[in-house]
Parts: sequence; C-alpha cells; structure tokens
Amino acid sequence: MIYVEFPKFQITEIEDLRTEADIWFYLLKNIQTLTEQSRMEILKKKPDLKNAFGVLEMYSSDPEKQREFEERLRADENYAYELAVKYEKGIEKGIEKGELRKSLETARKMKEEGFNLSQVIRITDLTEEQLNENGIV
Repeated sequence: MIYVEFPKFQITEIEDLRTEADIWFYLLKNIQTLTEQSRMEILKKKPDLKNAFGVLEMYSSDPEKQREFEERLRADENYAYELAVKYEKGIEKGIEKGELRKSLETARKMKEEGFNLSQVIRITDLTEEQLNENGIV
C-alpha cells in the first residue's frame, strides 16, 4: 500500500515522469485537467493505461459509480488506519517487553551482587511479584 500526499507530488510535465509510480500519481492528480494530447503522451509511456482511462471516465461520468468508488476509498483508508494503529501497538508492546527484559536482567545482576530485595525493587521499578515470577527472588 502506498500513500501519496498529492500536494507534495511536484512533477508537472509528462516528459519528467520516470517511474510507473510517477505516471500513476500524475494521472490521479491531474485526471480532471488532462487533454486528449496529454493522455496520448501518457499512453506512449505506459500503453497498458488505456483501460485505466476508460474506467476513470466511466466513474467520473456516473454519479452512482463515483459514490461507490468514494465509499470504497473510505473503506480502504479506514483499513489502512487500522493497520497503522495495530502496527504502532505492536511496536509499543515490543518496547515494553524489551524494557521488562532489561529490568529483569538488571535485577538478576543486582541480586548476584548482593543488593537486597527493596533496593532491587526501587531501582528496577519491578514488583516483588514480577521478580518471583521470573525466579529472581
């Protein structure tokens, strides 16, 4: 999945389009203002876009199809947002696990060095229960 902020897409001339992504972004950003000549220039660069032009014209001329397209787009945006949230939560969980692992490792070393239980708890911010569960106490 690729996200594009169209205002940040700066290519304005068809001859400057280098990649397939450039062509698609240009097309999507400028579809309303493309002339027949512009379309032909784009088709020279990417002939398989002929079907895309037909679909775009159909959606832009049929209000019902345009509404369906917009609903699908919103659904895709919601799905992408949900994936991003899950990804972020996964990263947070991973960080928490890593921090816990490091604290437990520190607690083990402290016990080996002769620190008493209250010192270990105070310094590592672990609970006595966490220390017991991990065989440190």
